[in-house]
Amino acid sequence: GEMKNALLMNVAADWAAQDATNAIKWAESLPVPAEKQLALATLAESWADVSPLVAAEFALNLAPAELRQRATLAALHVFERAE
Repeated sequence: GEMKNALLMNVAADWAAQDATNAIKWAESLPVPAEKQLALATLAESWADVSPLVAAEFALNLAPAELRQRATLAALHVFERAE
């Protein structure tokens, strides 16, 4: 439910800012596709705060297309906030 999604987002965001490589491994290991996609998109957005170009490149290589689009938009949103 919503509480679980909020926890996934918090873990993904905090972990990505500190150790993106292991955060990605964790997110990829999530068994529920919707949770995996939520974690990866959140991870990309948080990672973009630290390294925007690397995060956007990461997001562009995700599959399926829906996840790629969601994560790329999340990463690029950082540029929008900077303006």
